[in-house]
Amino acid sequence: MNRRTYLSALGAGLATLSGCTASALSNKNSSSSEYPTEPVRGKAEAITTQRKITRDSVAYLEKTHEVRIVAAYRHTNHEAVENGAPPEREPVHESIPFERWAETESAFVGAEAVQTAIFDQTSNGEQSISVGVSGENKEHQIRVHHLNDSPIAFDKLVALTPRSVTATISISGVIHTATYPVTVTHTELRFE
Repeated sequence: MNRRTYLSALGAGLATLSGCTASALSNKNSSSSEYPTEPVRGKAEAITTQRKITRDSVAYLEKTHEVRIVAAYRHTNHEAVENGAPPEREPVHESIPFERWAETESAFVGAEAVQTAIFDQTSNGEQSISVGVSGENKEHQIRVHHLNDSPIAFDKLVALTPRSVTATISISGVIHTATYPVTVTHTELRFE
């Protein structure tokens, strides 16, 4: 895992924490009036990305036009684990329609491209920016979270953020392309 992936995962994890550890407040709940109350569309040029999916945990099923994924892992040595042995596990597979899988997969590929596009233009602030996928109204969009105490001004982040990303993915020669809007929102993390 490289530094950018780690920091993005850390930022995304922090933004989703709740309860007694931390809480994340979006623009709508923010007590600060210096940030817009609604997500703001990115202002930089739209970008494109493509990726061939070759992970062992994913397979295209031509006969049913589905994708087999690893949905979970099952312990095969539960009693041994209780006695201190390391866990042995086997994957539990699930098949989902290709279009449903591809729409989600391409959204995450698009989010990675947006993150790279932003980070390539900044020399600091990676710890205070998180990029993820939002599924509002059953439509995916890419959301850039500007976290509190960011060294990058919100307006500058909006200017660096692509207005959309078109992601093309392929698996076993089957291609899917989708375009996603990209918005920026301010998220305040409060540790309790």
